[in-house]
Amino acid sequence: MSARKESKILILRDIRDKKEILMGAFSEKLTKADKNKAWGEVHEKAVALGIVPSNKNFMYTRNTFWQNVRKNTMKKLDARKKTGEKGGKECKLNEIDNLVCDIIGRDSPVIEGLLTRESWDEPFQLHDNDNANTENIIPIDEISEIQSEIESEICNARPTPKCNKRKEKYEKENEKEQLTLKKMKLCIEIMEREKYIKDLEILKLERELKVLDPSPYTAHLQKNNIYIVNEKGALIFDKPN
Repeated sequence: MSARKESKILILRDIRDKKEILMGAFSEKLTKADKNKAWGEVHEKAVALGIVPSNKNFMYTRNTFWQNVRKNTMKKLDARKKTGEKGGKECKLNEIDNLVCDIIGRDSPVIEGLLTRESWDEPFQLHDNDNANTENIIPIDEISEIQSEIESEICNARPTPKCNKRKEKYEKENEKEQLTLKKMKLCIEIMEREKYIKDLEILKLERELKVLDPSPYTAHLQKNNIYIVNEKGALIFDKPN
């Protein structure tokens, strides 16, 4: 995987973690300022990783970077629906595509196909016209912002029964993954504790045998004061020689 692709994945994970703010519907608790601040944080990270130019502001990350990434995923989803196939370069979803689906919402009407858009990649364009009244033209950033707000409302729309079923399945799979992860963490913790106990036993034996130079197994323990207490609560030794 290329460094740029890894950086994109990091940014998309950040967007996913903040999607309740970035994609949430406006309310008394979620204002435009909150959204802009969250997008600003994403933008700073994107600039640091070299994904977006440093001379751009957060609107570039929101209206250009995110929209382009999402557009590519929507093309694949559209191709899958039209062909009924899940393989092939034009249909197969990668990690970036899966993150986009998580951000939009796998039970969202956008992914379910309730929202029809013939072209996901046609940008808004302003053409020069001497006879046009330029005072009435809406700036491109405002158009993109309005588009983003509309899509936020769509993403928060009530899902269909089919969407609920898929969501329930996804949540169960996610719950299984979390349980597996917890088991792995517990196993690692148990192994670390067992290793620590073994190291202490080796250290105790080295002290009893008056080994002058610490072994590789106990060198890290002798840097600090060591206290070992037996079952009766008696202190066996406290400090290294």
